Amino acid sequence: RIADGEFEGCGLHHPRARPGGGAPVELEEYLNRCSPGYVLNGATEPRRFLRQRYLYERVSGTEGTSLAFEEYEPTSEKDAVPGAYWVDIAIANSIAQVALEQVSQCLHLRDFDLERAYLDLS
Repeated sequence: RIADGEFEGCGLHHPRARPGGGAPVELEEYLNRCSPGYVLNGATEPRRFLRQRYLYERVSGTEGTSLAFEEYEPTSEKDAVPGAYWVDIAIANSIAQVALEQVSQCLHLRDFDLERAYLDLS
């Protein structure tokens, strides 16, 4: 429903519809390339999962990088972290560990403190 644009315009945290919507066959092919843990995590946050898929599609077949910043919204008071953001990055044709280290260094140089990083290879 998100990929088809049903929630477009409902706020900053809903991505725009993808051209062509979310064809089930396309999504199944993508899911088959993802690790089970990544898919399970995506089931709890489908909006972010689809945004990450969009980033992946933007860099597929290129030498490019695509990223998205989003203010972190805690699910409870105890999870609140003022000034926290989600940073999703897709980097094509790279060595994952090296790319993560370089991105971490760039963020640190710009006064972004990295609390947690999750690396998934697709």
